[in-house]
Amino acid sequence: MKNLRILLAFAFVLTLLASCKKSDPTRANILTSHKWALTSSTTQVSGDTSYTLNNLRYDTLPCQKDGYREFRDYLNNTTERSYYDYTESKCVNETDDVTTGYWDLDKENEYLTFSANGNNGQQYSWKITSLDASKLVLTETNTTYVTLYSTTPPYTSRTVVRTITNENTWTAK
Repeated sequence: MKNLRILLAFAFVLTLLASCKKSDPTRANILTSHKWALTSSTTQVSGDTSYTLNNLRYDTLPCQKDGYREFRDYLNNTTERSYYDYTESKCVNETDDVTTGYWDLDKENEYLTFSANGNNGQQYSWKITSLDASKLVLTETNTTYVTLYSTTPPYTSRTVVRTITNENTWTAK
């Protein structure tokens, strides 16, 4: 009988410890729990020609260097998730300190989609390459066809395929 009580007490303690175990935060929880600053942006072009552009995208212009993005999850019982881009240093002809848009995750939480006007606006989907409490890496890949023309006779043309991969790294503030 004493062994049964010890066994039951042990089982109870194990059950209690298992119920107290922290669950892994969801990707949405990680996104909304931080302010995110864009720290690097790279564009890789490959195909008939290959090259890499580092920190030359519009997001990394000097007027954006102090800015950050904040993700908010269904504010005021809305059906859309909002993001806010804060610009802390002004650019020439810039009128707003804050721009907004909408964001969402796909069912598998692999892709993060941004849109300016919710479901009615143009959307951009980025693959979440990496996400933890301190860093977010987003990748977008597009394939494009380019027609190249010769500048000398017989003036032929050929179509080539180019793959453009953008990678943005964000750091939690």
